[in-house]
Amino acid sequence: MLKRLLSLFGSGKSTETPVTLDALQGKWRMFSVGKNGNFAPPGVAYKAKIYMVIKGNAYQTITDGTPGDQGKIQLDESAKPVHFDQHITKGESAGDIHLGIVRICDGVLENCQGDAGNPRPKNFDKQRNDNASLASFKRVGD
Repeated sequence: MLKRLLSLFGSGKSTETPVTLDALQGKWRMFSVGKNGNFAPPGVAYKAKIYMVIKGNAYQTITDGTPGDQGKIQLDESAKPVHFDQHITKGESAGDIHLGIVRICDGVLENCQGDAGNPRPKNFDKQRNDNASLASFKRVGD
């Protein structure tokens, strides 16, 4: 009986997509962001129209149509979780490097990154005290 119910409603397990540079390509819209367990109220991040656009190993952020930081992504696919480091080359934070981790689960890109100069986060826990930011994105069309 349990197998039948699980087949009808799914197993409850999430599907994780292997993170590669190819898998990250495109335009991603932020819908959730928080730091140290304090998250923006539902809908706030989405209404802010914050995007991350990834082309090759270059990225750019866009907020409500205004270009933000730009830079290069350094990805280490062999690390678990995958390392996702942002080397900012243009914008208010030019010269900064943010060490982070990334995963794609059920089509949602989760990026957890420390502030410049801080250590790399070790996990995707929402409740944290390491000053790392956890942001969630969904892929959108161009």
